[in-house]
Amino acid sequence: SGRLFKNVSFSKAVNETFAEAHISIGPNPVRDEVSIDLGEMGSESQVRILNTMGQQVKAEMMDLRQPQTLNLSELPAGVYMIEISSGGMNISRKLIKQ
Repeated sequence: SGRLFKNVSFSKAVNETFAEAHISIGPNPVRDEVSIDLGEMGSESQVRILNTMGQQVKAEMMDLRQPQTLNLSELPAGVYMIEISSGGMNISRKLIKQ
C-alpha cells in the first residue's frame, strides 16, 4: 500500500506545527469581536471571512505583529471560515458567529 505522507517533508510539517502552536483566534463561538494573535509569526496580513458557500463577506488588511481585534457584529449568526494570509503563511479556521 502507498505511504500516506510520501510527499510531505518532515521539516515543513514541524514548522507548520510550531506555527500552529503560537496562533490564537477567539473566542469561538464569537458574538461581536474576534481576537487574532499570531505571536512572533505575525506581519501585515490579509484577513478574510468566508460564508459556508465560500463567498467573501468581509476582508481587511491588519498589522498582526501585535494582537488585533476584528469586529464581526454586522454578520448574521452562522458558520464562517476565517482565512489569514501572513508572511507566506496561510491559516484557515472555522468560526461560529452567535
